[in-house]
Amino acid sequence: MYCEKLKILPESLGECKALTSLNLESCYGLKKLPNTIGELKNLQELYLAGCSNLIEFPEVITKLTQLTSLDISATNMESLPESLGECKALTSLKLAQCRELKTLPAALYQLPLKKLSIAGCKQLPLDTVSTICENLTGLEELDLRGLDIKIDREQLKAQLPNCKIEF
Repeated sequence: MYCEKLKILPESLGECKALTSLNLESCYGLKKLPNTIGELKNLQELYLAGCSNLIEFPEVITKLTQLTSLDISATNMESLPESLGECKALTSLKLAQCRELKTLPAALYQLPLKKLSIAGCKQLPLDTVSTICENLTGLEELDLRGLDIKIDREQLKAQLPNCKIEF
């Protein structure tokens, strides 16, 4: 989807109770998601990659209990809500090129993530990769391309032996 003029979504979005996938990728003008997004109880996939004016994520994400895939790559978010940890079904999280992202919520490390991309997230703390390795041992794919940190690749592969790691 590409619609640079879309700035807000209607509150009535929450009435789409059967919606399982929402793709708003590259909606550059989108600044905010309505709180009614939390009413989409069947939502499994949410794609917001390239929504560069999106700077915050609503706390109501905790209500998206069926959410398995979230892509917020190339947004300008500085942080993610701690409540993201309530999305217990989340297995894929893409944060690539979130150049303003300064931290990952501690609750994220409790999720059953299989795929994680932090490629190009250059403001994340230096210990982020080691924290990921210690806590997300079930990862199958990890994208670390474009990070400005030194990584002992062999040690990382030993810590996550069943994980495809991109450097």
